Amino acid sequence: MRQMTSNRSYLLKAYYDWISDNLLTPHILVNAAETGVQVPTDYVGKDQIILNILSSAVADLDINENAVSFQARFSGVPFEIYLPLTAIVAIYAQENGVGMTFFDEEQHLELDDDAELLQDSTPAKDSSSKTSHLRVIK
Repeated sequence: MRQMTSNRSYLLKAYYDWISDNLLTPHILVNAAETGVQVPTDYVGKDQIILNILSSAVADLDINENAVSFQARFSGVPFEIYLPLTAIVAIYAQENGVGMTFFDEEQHLELDDDAELLQDSTPAKDSSSKTSHLRVIK
């Protein structure tokens, strides 16, 4: 089976647009312990940080296939934020909590491989076991 590219950036952009279009505030939950994450450590708790990414709260927001980056102020101090996509745990609307949690893609790929193995090992159905109860009406 051909491996597909990650859908995380596409889903993140779609949820960002959807939340913003509904005049709500998009927040992202980030695993700050992930390699490559650049956030102000003073605001990290239990290896996580929640960031408001509303267009009026950040500057130069860029969501691409590898990362999310933007500039933001924390207690008036400007900070360059860089978040590898694998560090983003969820995106949701601050006002009502509606959004999406992202899964670990490596774990998901392992599950796909297991499902493929199960599919390959499933015995074929015996076609003579039962006839259909449906009939053709003209």
